[in-house]
Amino acid sequence: MSFTKLILKNPFRKKSRAILSITGIMIGIMVIILLGAITSGLTEEMGVESKNTEFFIMNNTVENYGTPANMETSALDNLSSVKGINQTAKLIDGSIVDGTNMISVEGMDADKLEFMGVTIINGTKYNENKDEVIIGKLLADNENKTINDKLKIKNKEYTITGIFETGNINNDKAAIISINKSRDLLNIDDDKIFLLQVSIKKGEDIEKIKSEVENKTPEEIKALSDASELESVKTILTMVDGATFAISILAIIIGGLGVINTMLMSVTDRTKEIGLLKAIGWSKKRIVFMIVSESIILTTTSFILGSIFSIAILYALEYFKIFDASYPPKIFIIAFIVAFIVGIIGGLVPAIRASRFEATEALRYE
Repeated sequence: MSFTKLILKNPFRKKSRAILSITGIMIGIMVIILLGAITSGLTEEMGVESKNTEFFIMNNTVENYGTPANMETSALDNLSSVKGINQTAKLIDGSIVDGTNMISVEGMDADKLEFMGVTIINGTKYNENKDEVIIGKLLADNENKTINDKLKIKNKEYTITGIFETGNINNDKAAIISINKSRDLLNIDDDKIFLLQVSIKKGEDIEKIKSEVENKTPEEIKALSDASELESVKTILTMVDGATFAISILAIIIGGLGVINTMLMSVTDRTKEIGLLKAIGWSKKRIVFMIVSESIILTTTSFILGSIFSIAILYALEYFKIFDASYPPKIFIIAFIVAFIVGIIGGLVPAIRASRFEATEALRYE
């Protein structure tokens, strides 16, 4: 039997012992991947990764049910004199109840979709002069709609020209049409909008520009930035990251002790075999390499199985629309590195012990 085949076969001689060891590490790997994917998904959904170059302007007063009131566009006339503003985009927002169904409708200029964080993943933008609409991927799934289908909104049919995503669950359940058509649907006056999104030029001071905007607009108009409003969210996610790290370390320590125990028992069971290998000329380094390699095979198997089960669980949670996870490569890289390190550490202690066996004593071992 070749050296490679020996290394691949040895960890699984005692199947029940190997399964228990693999399961222990696999749980730790799953904790790292699951919590990492969930945290990453929450970060993307809440828009925490803000570049701090954008803010939005809206009415600080509220109407029914705590909804911010629409603001008159005339209140924004003085913004043209504010230096440092790069571009702006208007947004109309509201909901339409049709029987037992409620659909969120947003109005935007078609040429501002990308700026507003809307990415077309299938189809094209709508023609603002036609009864056309783009819908979020979650709305498309819920309504079983695709390109060229009709979407009925308030007794009127709109042709679906595109499917979009934003990374925000609520926005991905919405329908987007032109600003003028959204005003008609939502009964909003022509001189009103829900909010104005603003980006600033590179190198400009966002807080200074926000302050100037508020000085040039009525008192009820406020300039709010993602950076300032999401600090509490960042704090919560930081705490989640810390908890994820602590739980992962605990799970890995428990799994690592399982690997050490498995490899120690394996070395004890193979005392005579190791003595024979030393008798035929195997060096201490080769024996250490063999034992550590066997340990790494166990933890790598745990990583592979843990990754498969984690992805299956995450897909199931997404399928039932519990939340949207994210799968950044770094969480799998971290999980693999952890598994590899645990494999080395878990195998090193038993390997050193095995390398110290005297051939004559080992061959007499009962």
